[in-house]
Amino acid sequence: MKATIFPLLLLVAALLVRMVFTPYSMDYLNKKLNQMSFINQVTVRCSFLTSATIELPIGNGTYRIWNLLILPAMNFIMEYLSEDRGKLFTSFLGEDLLENKEISQLLFGDGRQLVDTSLQFYCDILNAKAMNSSLAQMLGTFETLLIERKSDYENSDKSVDALRKNRLLNYELLFAMKRVLSGSSLLVSALLNKEFENKLEELNVRRISGVCSGLGSLFVIFAVLWVLVLKPIRENDNNFKKVLQIFPAGLVLSNLSLKLFLLKTSSLDIDLKATFDLKKGFTCM
Repeated sequence: MKATIFPLLLLVAALLVRMVFTPYSMDYLNKKLNQMSFINQVTVRCSFLTSATIELPIGNGTYRIWNLLILPAMNFIMEYLSEDRGKLFTSFLGEDLLENKEISQLLFGDGRQLVDTSLQFYCDILNAKAMNSSLAQMLGTFETLLIERKSDYENSDKSVDALRKNRLLNYELLFAMKRVLSGSSLLVSALLNKEFENKLEELNVRRISGVCSGLGSLFVIFAVLWVLVLKPIRENDNNFKKVLQIFPAGLVLSNLSLKLFLLKTSSLDIDLKATFDLKKGFTCM
């Protein structure tokens, strides 16, 4: 009996796990987490480099970050920034991006109409320079501005006038780009988080429906087993025990197979070594 039900239970459990936690669902969630992590890293790097390129002429390269002088620290972070544009395409280009027009527009189109109204002034500054507000284009231009400011500092005579000139070099465009980059990145991250939560909610609904379907399947399996297997077996056992009542007890208990049958189907304890004598009744050996 147990040998019959156990494989069926394993089959139902396997079907539930496959239905609720499909490989596609897990891959989708992992992808969204990686995308959110990437966007947050880009935001942090851009914020750091903006502050660093402004403080570089102010402290004349003497300030330290992460126990490094500011210029080596900038060079270290800019290596990662150079890779971010390529990762932006590899991380986001795909079928799911085409489904979300807002994320697509923010990353590769012109996200001016999507960002907060407080950023429209900075978007106007970018448009005046023939630039749109896409993250892909802004990252490239942002890196170019950083390289230009850093090269200007390194090649200058470090005089007061040279440092003042470096501090103001493309400052308005740099600051505007930093603001739009941060705002667009936060919006992309929020949209990705919304997609992530929607998928989790979808999986939760599927899990609940899967559990209900599984319980329903178990009930149907048990009902089928009861009607087709258990109930007939029980009726046959009862009928056979009624037949055994016709025969003398001593004859029945003298047969080991019948003893085993009674031991299996009876709720009473039966000693397999019990014998029956017409005068003494049952005795145990």
